[in-house]
Amino acid sequence: MKTEQKAMSKRINDLIDEDKELERQILAVEGKTRGIPVTDHAIARYLERISEIDVPALRKIILPEETQDFIRKMGTNPGSYPVNGPDGEISHRVQIKDGHVVTVLTKEMT
Repeated sequence: MKTEQKAMSKRINDLIDEDKELERQILAVEGKTRGIPVTDHAIARYLERISEIDVPALRKIILPEETQDFIRKMGTNPGSYPVNGPDGEISHRVQIKDGHVVTVLTKEMT
């Protein structure tokens, strides 16, 4: 019985080692095929510094003063809030979490 337990324990440890090695190999292959990831921060800096996007102006488009006022009156509760464009129609929505805009949604999204 003890011999069987030792053999089983060794087999389990061998399988764990094989699993770790396969995982290492998979990560190595994925790293080679996926390349180096580009973060959202890097994209934002590229748009600002290379493409010369006016980030402060973009912030005002994403969250105009009147929408900020409305959200403040509502208590900056988490949720999705409509944003009116220059024509007065809803152009998009902003998702608020912890008092921050965390994403921008199309006007159809909720």
